[in-house]
Amino acid sequence: MNFRRYRYDYVQHLAAIALACIFAVVTSTAHAIAVGQLADFESGDDGWRNGLGPWPVLSGGQDGPTDDFLSIQAGGGGGSLGRLVAFNTSSEWTGDYTAAGITQLEFDILNNSGATLDIRFAINGPGGLFSTTSSATIASSSQWQSGSLSFDSSNFTPVSGNSGSMGMDITATLAGVSEIRLLHNPNPAWVGQPVSATAGFDNILALGITAFDPADFNEDTFVDGADLGVWQTAYGMNDDADANDDTESNGADYLIWQQNFAPLIIGAQAVPEPASAVLLSLAGFAAGFGRSRKEN
Repeated sequence: MNFRRYRYDYVQHLAAIALACIFAVVTSTAHAIAVGQLADFESGDDGWRNGLGPWPVLSGGQDGPTDDFLSIQAGGGGGSLGRLVAFNTSSEWTGDYTAAGITQLEFDILNNSGATLDIRFAINGPGGLFSTTSSATIASSSQWQSGSLSFDSSNFTPVSGNSGSMGMDITATLAGVSEIRLLHNPNPAWVGQPVSATAGFDNILALGITAFDPADFNEDTFVDGADLGVWQTAYGMNDDADANDDTESNGADYLIWQQNFAPLIIGAQAVPEPASAVLLSLAGFAAGFGRSRKEN
């Protein structure tokens, strides 16, 4: 047996596995729903559409002539174009809302249609169809207004529709949202109520609780030298650098900071997670091994 050839093939095999794992991690986390997800419509409809295609994006929003917003029209008759509704199935607005810590969605709206609108969100997922129990009541006005709706499980009502099964388990649906809808209906529903109206929507924003690394003492989403500075100031004085929930800032918290330390590289897109870093190292080792073998 050619052991050198066997070792080369084995390492190359490990590299292929590592790269496949990296691809899976990146594609599964890069665009999932997250706190801070924003649809500002500056680059298109951001996935908010109707049954026949995208709603138009217009200029001249609340921030001036270059501010774009989504314009949703309803003719008041039967069919999807008679109802004020937009749905989104893109990866940016679907996924596990519970794990992401989403607690509410807010939006800006221009309702100068002459009719009062009751805006709700509805979601589809493994547990069936649900609509927010409460609505944001938006009076007709020439001015932009703001609305927000809670995404707590207690604020959802089971509904039925032609796109999924009757809601049975809100926990399951929130953990696997496959479609989200923005619609007008005075009552919880999956479909909008027929209405003759045009409304502009902007800055649809997901709000919630961001889970910070326990060693991210200044909560800027990075574990770096700035957090060490917080620890140095808090050491023996207060719990501002308490990473292990013992109500103190001490040497144990420093060790946690040291273990999680991942300095931001200027110009980099993001700091790899520990597992990703290991995989990248393995892939790099294999690539280097392959080059050295060819040179020999």
